[in-house]
Amino acid sequence: HLADKEYKHTEEPQYIKEDPPGTFVGLMSDETYWCYVQQDPEQEKKDQAAMKAKWAGVQVGGGLGDRGSEGETCSCGWGAPCTNPMICKDWDNRFANAIKAGGNPILFTG
Repeated sequence: HLADKEYKHTEEPQYIKEDPPGTFVGLMSDETYWCYVQQDPEQEKKDQAAMKAKWAGVQVGGGLGDRGSEGETCSCGWGAPCTNPMICKDWDNRFANAIKAGGNPILFTG
């Protein structure tokens, strides 16, 4: 289905007319449209059963915020100057390195 706006989960969507099915008449260039896909209910049940079987017995992490064994690393190479000298690869040049990596100097210089 195609719509001319994005609908919230609680809203009843109004789709653009298809005639014949799969053909949309009257679409305009430079406009934004949203595509909504409705899965066949029987296929959805098969997909859910397949995923349940695939993940049976697999221990999943703790959910939101669970980042496993990931640790803090130097952020200067990502455009954000480090705040911890023990982590930073080049503490004395952290601001210059962050700017070179695309950081916005307005955010971290006086």
